[in-house]
Amino acid sequence: PLGGPQKCATLPQIWHQLPKQRTPCKTMQPMECATRKKKKNRQDRTRLIAPDDSRIRDAPFLQAPFIHQHNEPKYHALLLRAVENAKRATDNPEHVLWAIAQDTPVKDESTTVSLEQLAKKRARWLQLHDQKTSGIPGLFPFYYNMHVRITEKISTNLNILKHCSGKVVGWELDTGDTTCEERGAERMLNYLPKIIYVKFEDAEWRIHPLMDQGVFPFRPVTRHWILNHKSGQRVKRRGFPLIPDYASTAHMVQGTTLDGLVVPKDVRRLLGKKQR
Repeated sequence: PLGGPQKCATLPQIWHQLPKQRTPCKTMQPMECATRKKKKNRQDRTRLIAPDDSRIRDAPFLQAPFIHQHNEPKYHALLLRAVENAKRATDNPEHVLWAIAQDTPVKDESTTVSLEQLAKKRARWLQLHDQKTSGIPGLFPFYYNMHVRITEKISTNLNILKHCSGKVVGWELDTGDTTCEERGAERMLNYLPKIIYVKFEDAEWRIHPLMDQGVFPFRPVTRHWILNHKSGQRVKRRGFPLIPDYASTAHMVQGTTLDGLVVPKDVRRLLGKKQR
């Protein structure tokens, strides 16, 4: 919370823990001080916009997360907003590269379907959100200074845990991909990058003397995800445990203080409140 006495100043730390204890929002809100409540007229701080409203491209909404109660719309929104941020966050649009995950059915499905059918299946699998595919997104856009979120625990010693946030600061492409970078353009890579470098701002460690402090090299990993729970069919996916950090579920942001956020018009349903 903003301003107010010391009681309000310590609430962000307290609120961060309360959702983990399943504390309801109606119990948390009365904890705010009178000063903050006076400033907190939500209607005065809300903009209702149409799809073609240019204000969505202004600060703080351009980089603000899109919030939804379901993972599928959240996942597609974070991809779109990541690209939008690359184009409009600075005067010089960033060059966007797209990494495509590699899916291989664990069962030898290639013996029962044609190569054309398998290709169509793989194209559909790329559209699934990361929660269904063991945290490895099918499509991953990246560019310099893009905010990312980690989808699995990487290192307890380095404090790189699931849901940690970082920023892309570099990469190493496969030799099969060209290195030209036309600003403002988007390009689908033919192969997964060898490494994507992510910087964690508050980190004090250094992986290698030639690397900056707080920079960690992410290499492609292989994870299995279940395609069909009834049949037990699994798919092996190779990709990165990273997603753009431009959208989230309502559950994930409980207790978080944000400069701005973008939500569907039906905010009451998003927050789980009954309609009148």
